[in-house]
Parts: sequence; C-alpha cells; structure tokens
Amino acid sequence: MEHFAKAKTVRLRSSHGKYLWAEEDMVGVSQERDSGEMAVWEVEIAESSGEDCGVVRLKSALGCYLTASDEHFLLGMTGKKVLQSARDNQSLESLVEWEPIAAGEVGSFVKLKTRHGNFLRGNGGIPPWRNSVTHDVPVRSATQSWLLWEVEVVESKTQHQHQHHQRSKSSFSATPQLSFKIPKSEGRLIRYAVVWDKSETIPVPCKEWPRFHFHGGNTLADLTTAIKEELGLDPSEEVLVCSRHDASGKIFPLKLGLPPNNAPMSLVIVRSPPPQ
Repeated sequence: MEHFAKAKTVRLRSSHGKYLWAEEDMVGVSQERDSGEMAVWEVEIAESSGEDCGVVRLKSALGCYLTASDEHFLLGMTGKKVLQSARDNQSLESLVEWEPIAAGEVGSFVKLKTRHGNFLRGNGGIPPWRNSVTHDVPVRSATQSWLLWEVEVVESKTQHQHQHHQRSKSSFSATPQLSFKIPKSEGRLIRYAVVWDKSETIPVPCKEWPRFHFHGGNTLADLTTAIKEELGLDPSEEVLVCSRHDASGKIFPLKLGLPPNNAPMSLVIVRSPPPQ
C-alpha cells in the first residue's frame, strides 16, 4: 500500500469521523475527534514485507504498538480488544503486524487485517461500543463500513529525510538559535454517563465512562451542543447536564460556567423520557 510505504507517520480516521487514539495509560486504544499527538502513529514496515509494504506495524506517540489482543471486548461477543503493547515479547510479534488492504479503487481508504484474518474495526452505537476499537470479522452488512479507515499522511519519509538533513546542516551554524514549541491543546476531557431519571443509580466508576474531547467553547450551551452531537441526538431534544457528588452519588444540574484551564469533567446526562 503506497500510503504506508511513503509515510513516516499517519493518522487513521474511522467511518465515524474519529481518529484512532492511543490512551495515555499506554494500554487502551479508542476513537477520538481530536487530531492531536495521540492520534499520530509511526509506520514501520515489517522486515518480511520488503518494499511492497505488505505488512506494517503502527507505533503510538508513547512508543507502544497497535496490538490485536486475544482478549474479548465483551463476554459472548466475537470482537476482541485492540490495545497498545511494548514490542519486547517475541510471542507478540504476529499480534502487532497489520496488512493494509485497499478499499475501493479511489481514495485513501484501507482495511487493516491481522495475521489471523480479523480486521481493525472502529465501533459505533451505544456505550460501551461507542468509540471502542476491536478486531473482528463482522457478518452484518450494516457494520461493514466500520472496517474502513482513511489514511492521512502526517509526515512522508521524504519530508522526514529533508528535515533531518536541514537539522544536520544547522548544527554547524555559528549562531545558536532557540525554538519553542507551543503545545497543542487536546481540549477538555469529558467523561459521561446517560440516564433517563435523576434518581437512577450509576454503579460503574467514572473512569470507565465513555469519553470525548470537547473543543467547542467555554459555556454550558456549547458543551450541551457538543454532548448532543457525541450522542447522536436531535439538536431539539432537551437534555439536562449534571455533575455528580463523589461521596453521596447525587447529581446536580450544572448552572455555572465550566471550570478553567480545560479541567476534565465527569458528567451525568439526563435525557427526556420518550413519549408513551
């Protein structure tokens, strides 16, 4: 696949418009709308592939490899977890190798196939499936598009070599220069649970809730709009955005502005009951 053969780093965007994302715990993999550093994967051509780029490895910004684990995502379901792992175990070698397969004659869409015949799948639907990534062979025609990934080349090998050459030349300059890289904000991390009634109990810990990164502004109205988009709700549907008291578990509607400095938030979304 020429997209990978010529690329130093890439982003992979799912059919849901979200990027393959490496979680900061160096284990998890998910889908996020954020195109920041954790959405960038370094391409390594497997030694057995040669120049035709038949098999690749994808390394996250954390130095871990995209891995097709043998652990089921949910008991009773066929999909298995996709994780990050260190490539220091010879027995994992086949689990970190992916075969890019062109999807159609036009565009940069591919399927990524494991050594065991499964495909990398960006899941949709309701939690816990939403934003998850598994490897599987879907039998439903409605989910076939979940196997498609659009390859966005971040840096080509030619660009990388040119930049390396320029840095080598500049190292001989008599006048040292300082450069400062302003870190790109990845937005505010929002964890959320969805209920139909404010008295409904939520036994799952906050850290296991679905999540997304919010970039849309600093007001409650902006956040509410982003939440509706994330849940796929009609913009006209009324929802109540609440915070939860850590000790009592009670929830309270948000009325003030959002916390400063993009502080993470764990929210409970109360939906309006459907009409009888």
